[in-house]
Amino acid sequence: MPFFIHAPESLQFIFSLQHSGLAQFDVIRVENRSSCAEDDVALTLAIPGWSDSISHTIPRIAAGATEVVRGISPLLNFQRICTLNERTEAALQISVNGKCSTIPVEILAYNEWSTRTEHAASLAAFAQPNNSAIHHINRRIGGSNATAEDIYGQIARLKLHYGGEATSFEDTSQKIRFHDEVLSSGVATCIDLAMLICGLMESHGRHAVVLLVRTADSLLHALVGTWNRQVSQVKAVIDDLDEGWLNRLIHGGELTVLDPVGVASPTHPSRNLVGFDESTKTANHLFRECEFVVGVDIGACRMKRIQPLPSMSVPHQTGQVFEILRRARERALRGEDRVVSTAHLFAAMLDFEGGIVRKVIASATGKRIFDALTVAVDSILSNQPRGSGLDLRESGNLRIVRLLAREIAQQMQELYVTESHVFAAFLVHPGNAGRAILDHLLHECGISPDDMKARLRSFSPIDFEWVESRSRA
Repeated sequence: MPFFIHAPESLQFIFSLQHSGLAQFDVIRVENRSSCAEDDVALTLAIPGWSDSISHTIPRIAAGATEVVRGISPLLNFQRICTLNERTEAALQISVNGKCSTIPVEILAYNEWSTRTEHAASLAAFAQPNNSAIHHINRRIGGSNATAEDIYGQIARLKLHYGGEATSFEDTSQKIRFHDEVLSSGVATCIDLAMLICGLMESHGRHAVVLLVRTADSLLHALVGTWNRQVSQVKAVIDDLDEGWLNRLIHGGELTVLDPVGVASPTHPSRNLVGFDESTKTANHLFRECEFVVGVDIGACRMKRIQPLPSMSVPHQTGQVFEILRRARERALRGEDRVVSTAHLFAAMLDFEGGIVRKVIASATGKRIFDALTVAVDSILSNQPRGSGLDLRESGNLRIVRLLAREIAQQMQELYVTESHVFAAFLVHPGNAGRAILDHLLHECGISPDDMKARLRSFSPIDFEWVESRSRA
């Protein structure tokens, strides 16, 4: 074979780069090892099962010469990458004039960020200023010129729980929760919180930067910086050679750095939150004492075409659903329960003033039974197993209800998951604690489940036959 392919080793394919229309690797070099020139050399690349082929013609390669091809890489199938939950191995086939060679590659999950230095800029894709969670928080902030302290304070009021990383089994990458996932689960790591703060800052026109440091126990920790003046010629990726420059800007007050974990509680939503000033002091100390790894300037990355990732949880949840899920988590934490269950969800729906669930149940039962329902739910919650709050997680039934609610919204071709969708999923999914309480009390009142569904349909035209078939599946 007269041609030899020089391609990067240990290739990773990253969805955030493809979403921004960027090549997955910089160059491929095609070396002509024959004794004569070759014209119209056909170069084809494909990942079987993952992409269509992409072709490029090299007009001429002289004998013994190497031609450099830039910015060409196969496009991964969007539907398949959106369902990829773990990194997988694949093969990149590179064909030159019909002669094929194969290079092993790794395809990262859609929500996975590569921690390799060459991929650092792709972190900016996880700042999502148009995510539904950003709109939800901004309704509370009001205005369009919030300060960093305003943004920090509003996230602190969400009473998020500082938890472990999203489940991952990799050494050179980390999964990052999207902003709406942070709000709906109530759990976040430093990098999740950092990107949420960056997304909010970007939505208010503030220039944000993520600074990654390595702590004494060799863990990566994310800090967030915001520029206090217009800084010219900021690089998209700030490496260790710029550490002295960053230090001067921080100490000169031109760059405010904060530790994002201060907005989340490690144990209980009413304790251990850190104020803005204390967060900046902690961040300054960490930046000074820890090893600086890399910085990613969000605004500069946008200039390099790194675009925000789309939310994969479309349809988005409404603000009411966000609030109900937050109250369910708060009830679990207040009772020091290990698990956020459908009983917590039901209690939160009953407690939500002006909500569909209150209207549907009150119309069917009257005030006396409605009050009895509230007492019964509180009673069942008081007998839940106790925990520290550190291991807080959603029950399997609650996850099923949430997923089924999303499918209902998709089937109805609606853009948002509403309280009606959640309640419909709750009514149909069997075996959950909250549903058992409701069924018992409705039975005592002589009210059938079908009557309850009919009353809900008066608020939202839900196809319960379809929902029940999906629940059984």
